[in-house]
Amino acid sequence: MIHVCFGLHDATGHYSKFMGTTMLSLFENCNTTPPVNHGAHSA
Repeated sequence: MIHVCFGLHDATGHYSKFMGTTMLSLFENCNTTPPVNHGAHSA
């Protein structure tokens, strides 16, 4: 099992799309088991 943690503080909304793209790539390219994504968000 692969655990991935993303820390995010995105007041302008410009970084969230890159995090989403990275998560999608992990799900599409992980051939063994699905990754477990953890998100830590600061408002």
